[in-house]
Amino acid sequence: MKEDKQIEEIGRRFCASYISVSMGMSYQTAMKHIQDKEVGEPWIFLAKQARELATQKLEAYANLITRPELATRQAEIDGQAESEAT
Repeated sequence: MKEDKQIEEIGRRFCASYISVSMGMSYQTAMKHIQDKEVGEPWIFLAKQARELATQKLEAYANLITRPELATRQAEIDGQAESEAT
C-alpha cells in the first residue's frame, strides 16, 4: 500500500511538471490544481517505469562499488548498448 502511494505521488509530480511546462504556469500552481485529483494511468505507468529504471541503475552502481571487477564488464555492456542505439 505504501508503495502504491509513492508511485501515485511520483505520477502526480510528473503530471504537474508536464502541465507547468505545457501551460506556462509554475510547478506549484500545477500541483495545487491536481493535488486532490486522481492521477491517470499513463502517469502511473511512467512513474513505475522511472522507479524500475532508477532501482536497476542504483543496484548496478552498488554492485560496482562492492565488486570493482564488474566495472570493466559494465563499461563493455554500456558501450555495446550505445553503439546499438545509434
